[in-house]
Amino acid sequence: CDFGVMRMWANACGDGVTAAYNAGAEMRNAEFGNFYDVVNKGTGIPIVFGFNNLYNARGENISARYIRESQPDIPVSIVLGMEKEILEGRGPIYIDMAEFARSSEGRADIFRWDRPHMKALFGHESAKVQAYGPPSAQKVEVSLGFTGELSPVKVDHEMKTTLPGLWAIGDTSYAGSAWAGAAEAPPGGLRGSGLMNALIAALLAAPSVARYSKTVPLPVSGQLEIASLKEKIFAPLKRRNGYSALEAIRSIQEAVVPVKYSMRRNKERIEEALSRVAEVQGKLPELYAEDPHGLGKCHEASCIALCAEIGFRAALARTESRGWHYREDYPQRDDRNWLRWIIVKKVQENMVVATEPVPIERYKVTPGTAGQ
Repeated sequence: CDFGVMRMWANACGDGVTAAYNAGAEMRNAEFGNFYDVVNKGTGIPIVFGFNNLYNARGENISARYIRESQPDIPVSIVLGMEKEILEGRGPIYIDMAEFARSSEGRADIFRWDRPHMKALFGHESAKVQAYGPPSAQKVEVSLGFTGELSPVKVDHEMKTTLPGLWAIGDTSYAGSAWAGAAEAPPGGLRGSGLMNALIAALLAAPSVARYSKTVPLPVSGQLEIASLKEKIFAPLKRRNGYSALEAIRSIQEAVVPVKYSMRRNKERIEEALSRVAEVQGKLPELYAEDPHGLGKCHEASCIALCAEIGFRAALARTESRGWHYREDYPQRDDRNWLRWIIVKKVQENMVVATEPVPIERYKVTPGTAGQ
C-alpha cells in the first residue's frame, strides 16, 4: 500500500493487503512501510541518489552532516536531517545539480547493460524537458516525497501465506517475506527491483500453487453469502450523501505522510496518528458514491485506513530502532530483546499484535550482536 500519495505509486491502495488480512492471513514487518524519497519540489519527481548532494539555504553540505555510515536507501538520517534543517530555520533544501551529475557519472558502472529502448525513452523525455521545462539550474529545491510501500502479508519460501490456499507475491508480501529484513518494498531495498521481485516471487510460488490446485475441488459458494457480499460492496452507491471518500483518503494521508508520524516516531505521536485513523474508520460506514468510479474510491479509502492502522500498531509495538523503523524514544537497535518479528492478525473483529522470534539459529550468517 502506498496510500495514494506519490505519482507512479499512487494506484497501490492496499486492496490485496486488506483482502488477505480480512481473510485471516497474518501480517509481518508492517512497521517498515514508511518510505520517503528526495524529490524535485517543483515536479514531485524523485531524484535517484540525490540525497548525496544536499545543501541548506546557508550553502552548508547537509549530506555530509547527516550521512555517516551505511544505511538503507534512502538513509533514515538524511530524512530526519532534512526535517531538522527546516524546523531550525536553515531551509529550504537544495540539490547541487552539477555535483549530482558528477557523482552520477561515478556510478555509471551500475548501468552497464545496453538498453536501446530505454535510451530512446530517456532521449525523448530529455527533449521535452529542454523544450518545455524551466531553464536548467545549478541548484534545485527539493523536499521529501512520501511513498509508503507497506507490504506486510506474511509468506514462506514458497510465497504461501498463513492461510491455507492463499499465496501472495510482489509488493503485497515483500516485507512480509522477510527477504530484505528491516526494509520496505522496492525501491527501498534496491532501486528498480519491484518487477523482478514480482517475477521471482511468482516463480517461487508456481510449483506449490500447481500442486495444491490438483488436490482441492472447486469452491462451492452459497448464493446467500454472495448476495450479502454484493450488498456490502455496492452499499455506497445507494447513499445519496454522507462521508466523502476523497475526504477520507486525504485525512488518512494527513496521518501517514508527515515525518513526525511515519519517521520521527515516538509513543505519543504514533498514538496520535492511530487516533486520527480511528476517527476516519468510524465514518467509513457513511461513505457514499455517485458512480462506479466513486465506489472504487470508497473501497480505496477503506483499504488505506486499514493499512495505516496495521502499520502504526506494528510501529507502536517495536520499542527499538531498526532499519527503516526509527523510534525517537528508543533510538538504538536492541538485538537482545528485538530479534523478533511483529505479527499483526485479525482475530474475530479485533486487530491483535504479537511477536515471533527470528530463527537466527537457522541462518547461515548471523548478526554478531545476537544474544549479547
